[in-house]
Amino acid sequence: MVVVLLLIGKGVYAQENSIIWKVNTHRKQVALTFDDGPRPEPTAKILKILNQLQAKATFFLVGNIAEKQPDTVYSIIAQGHEVANHTFSHSRLEHMPLSQTQKEISLANNALSSITGFKVKYFRPPGGKYTSQSLEIIKSLGMKMIMWDVNANDYVRVAPFYGIQGENSSNDICKKVLDETKNGSIILMHNGSKETIKALPYIIMRLRQEGYHLVTISELLK
Repeated sequence: MVVVLLLIGKGVYAQENSIIWKVNTHRKQVALTFDDGPRPEPTAKILKILNQLQAKATFFLVGNIAEKQPDTVYSIIAQGHEVANHTFSHSRLEHMPLSQTQKEISLANNALSSITGFKVKYFRPPGGKYTSQSLEIIKSLGMKMIMWDVNANDYVRVAPFYGIQGENSSNDICKKVLDETKNGSIILMHNGSKETIKALPYIIMRLRQEGYHLVTISELLK
């Protein structure tokens, strides 16, 4: 029997450190993460903002998009950010057999490693849903599943995979992130929404004013 998991707690680590929601730290560090890329135009805009404000982030990329946009992936790495696995085709793991799950994760790892030259260390399941079997695959590959404790709720129009309509305003996105961010938070945002791009500079500047450093997942885990 395959158990479908969608954890809603905000634990620091779970399942022998294979699932991470946030990091328990006294340091004023948080991790910005962007799902569903690397779409060239929005990624370029996000990278420009991050560069101008000297903030780092982690991008959870879809493998079949990355294969078509290697220059965009390389730009992410070249500017000191981090890339991670968001499956090969953005298919929901709870709806597929084990062999297909293995293929989705492995193909995305191969696509990203061939572009960056680095082993992929982190994985995030589409929609935040995964199975007990998919977690075992992640563990067997020596990877960690990275979830989040702050959801910007900016995904509604940027998720054509789900056919969701409507879009939260940049003000809504800013308020959600700034109200919920704490030391060690992992912030979920998406690569594509105009409202996300509009909100991003304000979020970074406000977090900076509150003393936060914006780092990659790897830096946060240190």
